[in-house]
Amino acid sequence: MKSILVLFLVLMWVADLFAQESDYSFSVYTDLTYGRYVDSKQRSSIISESIALAYRPSLSGGLGLVFHRSNVSQKKRPNITGLNTNLSYDHFFINGTGNYIRGKGVLHRISNDDPNSNSNGAIIPHLSLSYHPEDLLSVFEIGFARSPYLDTTAQQISLMGALALFDDEIWSQTRVYVIDLSNPVQRKRQTLAFEERLYYYVIPDELTLSLYALFGERIYAYDIDLGTAYNLPDTQKGSFGLSLHYTLEDVMSIFTDFTQEQYFNVDIGDAYLVRYITFGVSTQF
Repeated sequence: MKSILVLFLVLMWVADLFAQESDYSFSVYTDLTYGRYVDSKQRSSIISESIALAYRPSLSGGLGLVFHRSNVSQKKRPNITGLNTNLSYDHFFINGTGNYIRGKGVLHRISNDDPNSNSNGAIIPHLSLSYHPEDLLSVFEIGFARSPYLDTTAQQISLMGALALFDDEIWSQTRVYVIDLSNPVQRKRQTLAFEERLYYYVIPDELTLSLYALFGERIYAYDIDLGTAYNLPDTQKGSFGLSLHYTLEDVMSIFTDFTQEQYFNVDIGDAYLVRYITFGVSTQF
């Protein structure tokens, strides 16, 4: 954690120096997560930290880079450490009517020291295309991810629709995940899940409350909103959570989140929960 904080402070200082001489935007985000496994036969807890950088030379496009390090405490085996890296690029295409299309590409790499891992070294591409009408009161998106693991290759198609409700006080986002597996995992070749997120703008541009829930099943999913590859060969049976996002004078933001996820591994009869709490802070120049 100390190394992440030092890197975060150095990047803030460097970005501030460049921001004084350029019109581009540069943002830095870091967070710390603690998770507890409940009733798991294999795992006890997880501590993870991440740092994300975003550089936008113009309003039309930008680059992103994320480093995510984790340590999983196991009950009968040595702890597992991992480093996931995310490199992304997105671009906005605006036509004469004011409507615009956003294209985004992500490369996600998984690295860990687990000798039983099916995902170590995997590189996962994710591509998405979204349509934004001129009034900005709705969004429609389609996404594709391919996760080439040792035991199977997971191909995921996601569809998302979002709408502004109640005089723009609430933003409702619904996403569907359809995942096909080249070889069966947990005795399944395909999974289907629905996710609903509600954003309530308690104080516009300052305080936002988010509630979300996942229904159905996912195996080896790539979560677009979190930028996370779920690389455990367990079936995710649903989840729910809430988060708070508070912005301080348009310069710095703080973020806190609580999430509970439910899993089942049919091969060993392991049904368990994971409860996470996250705290993050970001700044923009």
